[in-house]
Amino acid sequence: MKRDLSSFPVPLLLIAISILLGSCQYESRKDKVRTEIRIKTIDLMQHAVVPYLPNADLTLPKTENSFKIVTYGDLYCHPCWKSIWPWRSHILSFDTLDNVSFFCYVGATKEDFKLANIEVGFEFPVFLDTRDRFRIVNELGNEPQELTFLLDNQNRVLLTGPPFTAEMKKKYLDIIQN
Repeated sequence: MKRDLSSFPVPLLLIAISILLGSCQYESRKDKVRTEIRIKTIDLMQHAVVPYLPNADLTLPKTENSFKIVTYGDLYCHPCWKSIWPWRSHILSFDTLDNVSFFCYVGATKEDFKLANIEVGFEFPVFLDTRDRFRIVNELGNEPQELTFLLDNQNRVLLTGPPFTAEMKKKYLDIIQN
C-alpha cells in the first residue's frame, strides 16, 4: 500500500528534515589536508562548562601548565563522538608528562554523557559543553581531525589534530620536550 505524502503535514515534514540535516554537520574532508592552523587560540571557557569527574579520585587539569592538549567531541554527532574514544588509551602517552594538561570537552547534557560513558568508559575529567558555548566561541567545526589541539601556556594553538598516529605523536612530543 503506497502512502500519499501530500496528506502529510508540511510543517512536520520540514521540521523532520531540518533535524536530520542539522543534527550533525560532519563532513569528511579526507582529500583536503589543512596545512595552516585555522584557529589561533582556544578559550578554555572554564566558566561556561560543567566539569564531570567519572570517579572521586580525579582532579581537574591544571590551566597553568606549559602545554595543554584540548579535544572536543559532540555526543550527538556520531563520527565526532567516536573520534575522541581513542583517548582512553592514548592519554597514557601524555599522563606522565608534568608540564602537560589534558582537557576533554564533550557537547552533551550531564545525563546523556553519564549514560554514554557507561559504554565508553572515560577515566579522566571531562568538561560538558551543555550549551554549545565552547564550540561556538572557539569556532569549532565538526571535522574530527580538526577538534584536537596542542596549546602553549598562553592557549595559542601549536598543532591541530590528534596524536593517534606515530607521526603526530612524535610532533606533539618534539614540541613538548624541547
